[in-house]
Order: sequence, then structure tokens, then C-alpha cells
Amino acid sequence: MRELDDKTIVTRRFVLRPLKRSDAEIDTRNQASTGTIEKLGFERVRVVPQADYFKGAASDEYHYSYRVSND
Repeated sequence: MRELDDKTIVTRRFVLRPLKRSDAEIDTRNQASTGTIEKLGFERVRVVPQADYFKGAASDEYHYSYRVSND
């Protein structure tokens, strides 16, 4: 069985179940997840200060969006 790269997996997700957009919200301290989602083609659309309270401290969040072009 051929292994699929991450970008192909994301693209197939939109083909198999048509969506116009997918969103993600990630803690700004989670560099592994933000790196992965950016590599997949998601665009950072905003930063939300003090979006969450985790382990005794307020944390900010990045909001990402992946939009399918209408070409």
C-alpha cells in the first residue's frame, strides 16, 4: 500500500466529503502542532489573547483556516 503525504490526506478529506473550509484553534505554545498545520497549508487568520486558561496560566490561541479554492 502506498503511503500518502500529509498534504494529500488533507486534500482527499475535502474531496471525499466536500467542505469549503476547515478551521483549527491551537495554543500558541504548541509549536509542533502549529508547524504541522502550517505545513499542511492552513493559514493563520488571527491570534486570540488569553483565549484559554491552562495549568494555572492564561494562554493565547492561533486560529487557522484552510479554504478550498473555487477554481
